[in-house]
Amino acid sequence: MRLKSLCLALLFGLSALPAQALSPSNCGTIEEQAFTLLDAHFDIEVTQSPTSRATALPNGCVSTDLDVYVGELGLSFRVERLAYTGQNLLSWVRGEVVLPTELGLRLDGAMLIGQPAPELTWISDLAGPQTPARIDLQWRWHPETNRLDVDGLRVELHDGSTATLVLRGHAPGWTPYNTPLADLGHHTLAVDLLFNGLFERAVVAPMQANGIDASPFTFAMAAAGVQSLTHSAPRGFLSTASATAINAFTLSLPSPRGRLRLNLTSPEHFNLNAALFNLRTGIPFDVALPSGTSLQAIWTPRQ
Repeated sequence: MRLKSLCLALLFGLSALPAQALSPSNCGTIEEQAFTLLDAHFDIEVTQSPTSRATALPNGCVSTDLDVYVGELGLSFRVERLAYTGQNLLSWVRGEVVLPTELGLRLDGAMLIGQPAPELTWISDLAGPQTPARIDLQWRWHPETNRLDVDGLRVELHDGSTATLVLRGHAPGWTPYNTPLADLGHHTLAVDLLFNGLFERAVVAPMQANGIDASPFTFAMAAAGVQSLTHSAPRGFLSTASATAINAFTLSLPSPRGRLRLNLTSPEHFNLNAALFNLRTGIPFDVALPSGTSLQAIWTPRQ
């Protein structure tokens, strides 16, 4: 279960209401419910360390020095500071949670504790004691229309690399405790990546740890494959300028330095995972993707 899972689980576990004065006791109640959900459904155990402190905000809470054990990875993390604000934070019914209608969440100083297995040592470079990560998320859920807006999921790494996601979607089947990703459709999905070592740490290092060839030759072959795909993609989906940007980015691998922005838009909601699966199985673009879907790409190399 990755840090992304931690963010999503916290979001699902911390539900939302009008600003009201909270007490440290309120914060403890909220976190007890959220952490129980994390453990039961995501195999993520969050506990307070001996130095933990909880502080109430007018419409949220701050907790420090939390220990996080991710069972799927067998790894422990320390979060120096967790802050969240929202609505209806006290509207719990034991055994039930609701999706937050609004939530601002921030994790500062997320870092790996201890020595991981050899195949996971690359995680230390992403979020180790010398390179703590920061995660910010802004979420809005519209239960009357089942619309989801992620106004920004941003991860900042110590080397200056960042990854930001913006999403506009629709999940008609989502209910409390029932949020299958297959029901989530997107009509806007924007990714903004600033590379200053991010690719080497997040892609090249895991490849090498798993015995996969990560030589420049491998990435040159991958760039040739991407160029073939962008050449054959319908121009209504991918403009010449966007194809050129994607090809220029792939040619900078495995050590890109610069900013890559991708913006996938569609007049209809569609499930991206299902669309990618269909494309991999040979289904044509005009069948796998709704008519009018487009991908814009901008690559700005660092001078």
